[in-house]
Amino acid sequence: MHAPVIQKPTIGEYHDAVDRLKAARAIAMDLQAKAEAVGDVGGVEKNLSALKAALDEFKDIRSRLSPKELFIVEFKVEVLGDRKIGFTIPAGTSRADILNRVADLHDQQLIEFPPQLFIEAWISHEGCRTTSSTPERIEVFGCVDGSASMNANEQRCYLARRGLEMCPRADLVVAAHMYSVVTGENMFADFELARAVGGDVGFLEQCGYTLGSIREDARDNEIVAAGRLPKGSAIKSLRDLPAAGILDRTVARMRAMVGLAESLAASA
Repeated sequence: MHAPVIQKPTIGEYHDAVDRLKAARAIAMDLQAKAEAVGDVGGVEKNLSALKAALDEFKDIRSRLSPKELFIVEFKVEVLGDRKIGFTIPAGTSRADILNRVADLHDQQLIEFPPQLFIEAWISHEGCRTTSSTPERIEVFGCVDGSASMNANEQRCYLARRGLEMCPRADLVVAAHMYSVVTGENMFADFELARAVGGDVGFLEQCGYTLGSIREDARDNEIVAAGRLPKGSAIKSLRDLPAAGILDRTVARMRAMVGLAESLAASA
């Protein structure tokens, strides 16, 4: 007898389940307040049942995502165009933490690209170890069209005219690894180096993304500028509530509804 085939959900189906869970939570919060006001035990229990069904669906779909897919949804990675990517760094998470996750995917042979020769150097790099108390939405342009063959100041001016700022190197290396995880491609296309704040990031076919430092006055048709939307102007991901947050808040909401139902039943 053949084992049943377990169908893998798509990331789109995961996002749809997230949306249904958010909607169920919103309805439950609204109806809970109304039920509490009139002492409607049945109303609370009905809402609790609907919320539990949405939560069970979400947990089932999430449990069937691959580690690579979980990485993509956890950090809300979105390819925005050619050599452009957006992602969210959760509060308390460092860029080094994300790079460690990339290294884990590679060690588990779940991804082959990019090569990981320099990953430990990036993980230990000081600029990758800071964290923020709030989530950060970042959108990076890995190689801005028309920005090669300029020195650093000319590139900064070129980016500013396009509403961009030069990307910090720590953000660029995370963006480059994420872009490669999702697309299997080098984020810098045919360019040797991408200039960033604090140094450049390069790419070698057998090594992966490399650290470097080029002079401010250096001009070369192989040196392109990496841009980033200024902080606060990045378009927020439509999936702006982390999966862990959904689970925690939903469980807390369900516990509150159970307590309310018991309280109303006792006073009936």
